[in-house]
Amino acid sequence: GLAFLLFLLLRPAAPRPLPLAASKDEIAAIIAGAQRADANLAVIGDKQLLVADDKSAFLMFQVQGRSWIAMGDPVGPMVAWAPLLWRFRELCDRHNGWPALYQISAACLPFALDMGLALVKLGEEAEVDLAGFSLEGPARRDLRQAVNKVEREGASFEIIPASGVPTILDELQAVSDAWMLDKSAYEKGFSAGRFTPDYVSHFDCAAVRSAGRIVAFANIWRAPAASVISIDLMRYSKDAPKGVMDYLFAKIMLWGRAIGYRRFNLGM
Repeated sequence: GLAFLLFLLLRPAAPRPLPLAASKDEIAAIIAGAQRADANLAVIGDKQLLVADDKSAFLMFQVQGRSWIAMGDPVGPMVAWAPLLWRFRELCDRHNGWPALYQISAACLPFALDMGLALVKLGEEAEVDLAGFSLEGPARRDLRQAVNKVEREGASFEIIPASGVPTILDELQAVSDAWMLDKSAYEKGFSAGRFTPDYVSHFDCAAVRSAGRIVAFANIWRAPAASVISIDLMRYSKDAPKGVMDYLFAKIMLWGRAIGYRRFNLGM
């Protein structure tokens, strides 16, 4: 009994959620200056944020058992990365946790090595150079034909600004529910978004309409400082035209190029 009481007394304290050390506007400003579109994962609300003292950067993470998992690179200028990562490592040590940096980029590898972490390659990211992207030429014939086929069937593409998304939430919810049921899927979170009204309404939405109804959509992530766009949720209904996702991707890339973005990130 005495040994058990000593164990309870000496074991590390259970982790508590960190108080948010920055306002929503300050976090939004950091995301707006990010070099990676996946910085928008901070908007989901399912992660804790470790914020730099000068409010210039943050690290998003969550605790699962003894694992403390940071999601992606720190968001903000690289000069703030090392202090944030070492604060994260110290928090892990204080609570006897196992630190992990998940889905970091090559730029973050030196910091991970300095922290004594082992590296495991999970995959590579695909990016499209939007300056050189078009539907013209023999190399794009299959994609061009797919786009034309979907439009011949009466489908159309539009970008709905974030301010207009609340007015179409019911339509988007119906498409999302049908997609989830058809794929036997479930909402994930952490490294991917989830369909909630607050999250979906935070971003511009790319939508495909057929016979006046929305049959496919994707929410759009932006990293204006790096001239990068990407997408997160991608969902379509069973009655959408065949090839609708190729159509949606192509149209988003053409739209991104038209408004001055240089790269389209397809994720891992």
